[in-house]
Amino acid sequence: MKVKGIRKINVIAVGLPLLFIVLSIHDNGYLLYAAFSLIVTGIIQVGIALHLFRKQYATKALNNYFLIVVGYFMVWSVLENLFSLYDILTAYIFLSPIIPMVYLTYIIQNIQEK
Repeated sequence: MKVKGIRKINVIAVGLPLLFIVLSIHDNGYLLYAAFSLIVTGIIQVGIALHLFRKQYATKALNNYFLIVVGYFMVWSVLENLFSLYDILTAYIFLSPIIPMVYLTYIIQNIQEK
């Protein structure tokens, strides 16, 4: 798949949770859809990153993305074992996936076609 197609897929994947967040202004039920679509976006973006890595687009930034994703799940595991899900520290679990989402979008937008 060409980088142009990857960019389009990424824009759709990132735009979907944003759409549901905007819709939740009128109906709070859309927040559940936004949360679910964030999970789907994460899965799509990890797949995109693996594809880029396999197609020789591996850069230091892409390696950093993988470190951020692995670090996120490691911290999530530690927090889940140390604290209850209702603790204030576990808000990290729900807010921090935005960081790798934005970072991979930045990486994809700056890739030069080979």
